[in-house]
Formats: sequence, C-alpha cells, structure tokens
Amino acid sequence: MNEQTFMVQGYDKIKEDIAGFALTESGRIKAREMQPSINMQQITSWQEEVSEAIEILKLRRYKDVSAMAKLMIMQQGNY
Repeated sequence: MNEQTFMVQGYDKIKEDIAGFALTESGRIKAREMQPSINMQQITSWQEEVSEAIEILKLRRYKDVSAMAKLMIMQQGNY
C-alpha cells in the first residue's frame, strides 16, 4: 500500500488510537511504528498473538500489567 492509501484510510489515526491503550512508552512506540503486512505467515502470527492476549485478559487476574512490563524492561536494560 502507498502513503496515499494510508492517509485515505486514516491509518495514522488508527495507530494513535491503539497507542492510547498501551501501558508503557515502549508499547506506544511499537504501536506507532506498526506497518501492515501482506505476508500470510506474519498475519497468522499476529492473529495468534492477539488470541493469546485475549485469553490472558479473560483470566481477569492480569488487570494491570504495567508494573510487570516495567520490571521486564528494566531486566532487559531498556530503561
């Protein structure tokens, strides 16, 4: 897809909306850097990740993962 198509579809607005749900700065950055794919293997992988995240959220014991995310970032040295 070209830039004109992205603009018409409001792709930047969609990315900003998604970034608004992120609990960490690294999550917001990743959301803003997202690009669409036509690679079926990549798309399938992303769908599996989303399905896993939905199942985790259904457990309801992981309401706020921001503290855990910060700990993981610090352990990786990305602070």
